[in-house]
Amino acid sequence: LIRIENISEQSRLPIELSQGVWLLHQQPGQIFEPGQPDFDNGLEALAEDGLPEPLRNSLLLNPQVVGSGVFNVTADGVSAVSILPGEAFEFILFPTSTEAELSFAAAVGAHNDAFIAPTPQGISLFDAGGNLITGDVTDQLFLWDTGTETNEATGSGPNQIFVQAAAGDGARPETVRRFTDSTHAFPLADRIAQISVSESAGQFTINVENSTNESNAVSSALSPGLFFLQDSTFELFAVGSQNIDSNLETFAEDGDPFELGTSLTGLSSVDQVIIEGTGPLFPGDSYEVTLTPSSQFPNLNFLTNIVSGNDAFLGLGPSGVRLVDGSGIPRPIADIEQDLVASLKLYDLGTEKNQIPGSGPNQLANQSSGNSGLPDANNQIRIYSDRTNLFDSLSNFAALTIVNDNGLNFLGNLENSNGGEDNLILAQPIWFVHDGAFQLFEPGQMASPALVQAATNGDVGLLLDLLSNSSSISDFGQILTQGSPVLAPGQNESFPIATALNSRFINIFSLIAPSNDTFLSLGEIGVALLDEQNNPRSDVAITQDIQQALSVWDAGAERNEAGAAGPNQVPQQPTPTSGLSEAEGTVELFDDPIWGRHRIENIVRVTVSESDAVFIDSFES
Repeated sequence: LIRIENISEQSRLPIELSQGVWLLHQQPGQIFEPGQPDFDNGLEALAEDGLPEPLRNSLLLNPQVVGSGVFNVTADGVSAVSILPGEAFEFILFPTSTEAELSFAAAVGAHNDAFIAPTPQGISLFDAGGNLITGDVTDQLFLWDTGTETNEATGSGPNQIFVQAAAGDGARPETVRRFTDSTHAFPLADRIAQISVSESAGQFTINVENSTNESNAVSSALSPGLFFLQDSTFELFAVGSQNIDSNLETFAEDGDPFELGTSLTGLSSVDQVIIEGTGPLFPGDSYEVTLTPSSQFPNLNFLTNIVSGNDAFLGLGPSGVRLVDGSGIPRPIADIEQDLVASLKLYDLGTEKNQIPGSGPNQLANQSSGNSGLPDANNQIRIYSDRTNLFDSLSNFAALTIVNDNGLNFLGNLENSNGGEDNLILAQPIWFVHDGAFQLFEPGQMASPALVQAATNGDVGLLLDLLSNSSSISDFGQILTQGSPVLAPGQNESFPIATALNSRFINIFSLIAPSNDTFLSLGEIGVALLDEQNNPRSDVAITQDIQQALSVWDAGAERNEAGAAGPNQVPQQPTPTSGLSEAEGTVELFDDPIWGRHRIENIVRVTVSESDAVFIDSFES
């Protein structure tokens, strides 16, 4: 009996586990090999979309596989395509050989193409004497990345399994596509802070480091930290609650821990409240406190605000982490640190509307006064997971109008209509007129070197050279505001456009900053200003086409980072092309350098036990 249990309520972000495929084999590497591209055997469909049938069907034709099946029945006997935390799949095997190894694979929620599986060698079910090996085999499992779809922010990607609109959604690495990522995502907590602990004579030293200097997702200061001990019944907050303490709100929105600390000091269930730090904790810096827990106050809790958010805070959960046992004896440090890793989460308090990390004017790092943000439509305390894409509606961000200005001449106007809500800019805007044969890019294909340089670095030199030397281009120009190639929120700039006979299409390019490689355009071709007889089209028809075509694109050259707070984004990147490449393409152990990863021992438990079921079929579960 094989039992696969979802225990991800212990993890930084609870997830679903998909139905999956099991197989018995005597030769390794039947479904994948690390460092090699996907075998095109159906693993991609399972990892990206939770569909087991393609992989199962290919295994039926594999002579190296002596048995296989789909597991999709829960421990309660219910068919299910996935299991939630606390649920489990179970299936029974009847191996016909003691030499067969067990492998299986299932997709992991909150990811794009991640799956759990043992190594290609599989799991041995029998020892050398032919005896069944029973017990917990979780330590033989790993989290893998198929390498077939670009990874989005963990738990915040619109193209991730269980939330995507349709199977197959999601971009291939290193390809130009519509921008669909979350503009409001943060990484998992381990990419923001690291907590370590030591103990001597019953005293515990707690060290918290701002680890965003080692993160490729976000570079942000943290607020002063609030540390305290508590009894096992006290809960500082409740996930899902709308009943939010006003002092916690002040802390989460404005980074001020003093009112919350004062209110905790007077509680009988709380002890040794310490506020550490008088100002921001910058990337790479740390603070340290010493606490002495007891059997009455055995649990550590800790909170800090991330200043590039609106009401996001790091914490050890409602009840914290136990430092001593019921007799007041210190727990093993390794066990405590494992619990700290699992318990440290990024929360969204639900009191203030999220803005793009790092650029929102109502965020602690940018606001002129406290409590200045708009209300959050979701007013529940929750683990931070925000799939908002500002660019889903360009009315929130940019507007382009083009009207006829006599004959073959037109007048364009580009506006940054963001209005300061998220403080993004349009940089290096360019317009160009062509005969319809010039493509700025081809969706689903790699970007040209000129587009890569413009989108990742804001250097449009190669793009201007390309336009100048193309026989398809009749006219082009930069859109300058008082001599500057930047449109700040609320600014707009007009520009004259001269079409010509048989040169009737217009397109634009503008970098969106801060970003990694995001740009604005009218698609790959653009919009026709003249009809096929070279007569000016009506302003109404042109406006309708612009509304359909104007959109935000991802050049596919760099991995996207958190909102506008990424360390490798224009304009804050240390050097050109300092961001991480999207290049993937091979199956690897999952360890996303930007968004963080789940630890396998915190999301799944797999056990093998002997079953008294009657033999029915050697090859089916």
